Amino acid sequence: MIRGFKIYAEGKKVGCVLLEYGNSDKVTVEEITKSLEELEVKDFDLNELQEAIDSGMQVSLDLAEEAPDNIPGICWLAKEPDGTVKACVKAPRGSGRTVSLTDIEKELVKAGHGEMFRMDDIIRRNMENHAKDSKSISFKAAEARDGEITVEVTADKRTAYVTYSRPRGGEPLTKDDMLAKLSSASVVFGVDQNVIDELLTKNEDASKSRIAGALEPVDGEDASIKYLFDAYHLNTGPRISESDVADFRDLGIFENVEEATPLVRKEPATEGEDGMDVTGKALKAKPGRDAPLPKGKNTRICATDENILESATAGAPRLAAGKVVVEDVLIVGDVDFTTGNINFVGNVMIKGIVNTGFTIEAEGDITCMDVVEGAVLKAGGNILFKRGIKGQGKSIVEAGGDVIAKFIEHCKVISHGSIIVDEALIHSDSSAADRIEVIGKKGQIFGGTVTAGKLVRANYIGSEMAIRTEIEVGAAPHLRNRLEELHGMEIKKKSDYSKASKNLLALNVMRDKGDLPEEREELIQTLKSVTQQLLGELEDIKYEIEKLDGDLKESAAGTVEAGKLIYAGVRIAIKSARRWIKEPMQQTIFLKEGPDIVLSGELAETSTGKK
Repeated sequence: MIRGFKIYAEGKKVGCVLLEYGNSDKVTVEEITKSLEELEVKDFDLNELQEAIDSGMQVSLDLAEEAPDNIPGICWLAKEPDGTVKACVKAPRGSGRTVSLTDIEKELVKAGHGEMFRMDDIIRRNMENHAKDSKSISFKAAEARDGEITVEVTADKRTAYVTYSRPRGGEPLTKDDMLAKLSSASVVFGVDQNVIDELLTKNEDASKSRIAGALEPVDGEDASIKYLFDAYHLNTGPRISESDVADFRDLGIFENVEEATPLVRKEPATEGEDGMDVTGKALKAKPGRDAPLPKGKNTRICATDENILESATAGAPRLAAGKVVVEDVLIVGDVDFTTGNINFVGNVMIKGIVNTGFTIEAEGDITCMDVVEGAVLKAGGNILFKRGIKGQGKSIVEAGGDVIAKFIEHCKVISHGSIIVDEALIHSDSSAADRIEVIGKKGQIFGGTVTAGKLVRANYIGSEMAIRTEIEVGAAPHLRNRLEELHGMEIKKKSDYSKASKNLLALNVMRDKGDLPEEREELIQTLKSVTQQLLGELEDIKYEIEKLDGDLKESAAGTVEAGKLIYAGVRIAIKSARRWIKEPMQQTIFLKEGPDIVLSGELAETSTGKK
C-alpha cells in the first residue's frame, strides 16, 4: 500500500515517487495533485498515477515536462533484497532546498528503520559529495545487525571484558550466545553471570564491562616464631599486693623454667592456595618461607613436636643474638632495686654487692663474690660467700648443702651439710647437719648458738669478755627440729580426734533415742570418715617419732674442738650432757662420756685408771 509520495525534479521534468511508508493510510491522486499545484507545476499528466497507486508498488513516475525553478531536493528509502536500506537523493531545481544529513536520519525513522544500524560514514561521505555537485545519488544507508559482543582478555589473563552492542534490527543475543562467545575466546572461568543478565536485561550498548575475573592465588604465610617466655621483658615490674602496694624488691626480671619447658613455638609456613585465570589455567601460589627455630645453648627440639623448642636443662631463658639460650648459671652484678629479688632454678653467681632487704633463692648453688649485707639467701645446693656476710640481725641463710664463707656475722644460718668459715662466726645462730668449722689460724666462734650433728671446731671459741656462746653437737638439728614439729602435730591431731569422737558419740545417742533430724545423718557419716582419717594420721606420726627417736639415740655423740683456746662463758651440750666453761682452757677436745662431757685427756686418764 502506498502511504506517502514525494515530488522531485529530474532535469526539466517533474516526477513523483510513490512510497510504501508515510503518514497516510493510502495516498490519493488528489493529494498529489494538490502538491503539484502548490509547487506551481503545470500541464502534468495523471493518467498512470491512479494505476500505480492501486498497484501498491513503490515506483517513480514522470508527471510533467516542464519543472518550475523551486522544486526542493528529496530523499527516500528503498529496501534491498539483502535486507539493507538504500537511500535515494534527488537534487533540487532552482531555488529548492538541498537534502541534508538530518533529512536522511529523519527519513530512516519515518520509514521504520530507526532501529537498524545506520551507516553514518557512508551517509556522510555521500552527502558531502552531493552538496558539492548537486547530483542525484543513491547509497546504502542502514542495515540490520544482530546483537553481538566483543571479548577482550588482559595480557595476564586475569580479567576479561566485553563490549556489548545491542541488536540493530537484527536478532538479539541470548545468554547461551554470550557464553558461547566467551568460550570461543577461551574465557571459561570466573564468568560473572550477573553481568550477563544485566547486559541482556538493559539491552543497551556498553563498552568494556568486566565479565570475568581470576581466582587470585593466596600466597602461603611465612613461618612465624612465638616466644613462650618473656623474651623482651615486657611483663616485668614491681609486684602489686592485694592492698595495692608495690614491692620494688620483687620485679619478676629473672624467669625460671624447668627442663623440657616449651620456650618457642613455630607456626609452620603454609603452601598457600592456587588460583585460576579466566582461561582455566592454574595460577600458582607462592609458598611461605620457613624460619628455623632459634636454637641456642641448653635448648633442644621437642621430641614429640618438631615445631617446639624446649629447654634442655632447668635455668633462665633469654634471647641472645637471635638465639634462645637457657642459662643454668644466672650471673648478676649488684642485687638492688634494678634487679629485685632473685628466684632461680639453677645456680646463681652474684658478682657485686647484695644489698639489705633483698632475697636470693636458687635450686642450685649461690656464689656471692662481694659483701652480702642484711639479705636472705636460700639454696638447694651450697652457698659460698667469698667476702663474707654481714647479717645485721636480718639475714637468714639456708642451704641444702654446705655454707662456706670468709666470715659470718649476725646471721641465722641453716645448713643441711656443713658450715665452713675462714675467719669468724660471730653472734650468729648457726646449725649444720654435719659439722661447723672455723678453719683460719685466728678462726673464732663467739656469741650466738652453734649447733652441729657431729663436730664444732675452731681455734678460738668464746671471747675474753665471756660473751655467752652456746655450742651443741651430737644430734642433727634438722632431725631434732622435725621431731619437735611432729610432737606439735601429734598434740593437734589428738585434740581434733577427741572433738570429732565426742560429736560423733553425741549424734549416735540422739539417733538411738530417735531425736536425730534426718539432715544430720550425713554429718554422722562425715564424722566417721574424719575420725578414721585422724587415726591413720596419728599412726603415721607415731611411727615417724619412734624412728627419729631411734635415729637420734644411735647418732654419734659428736665432739667440740678448740684448737687454741676456749673462753669462760661458753656452754657446751653434747646430746643430753651439758658443761659450762668457767675458765679459759687451751687446746681442748670435748667428748661425751656417760652423762658427762669430758676432755679427751680426762677420758684417757679414766680409761687407764689415773686421776
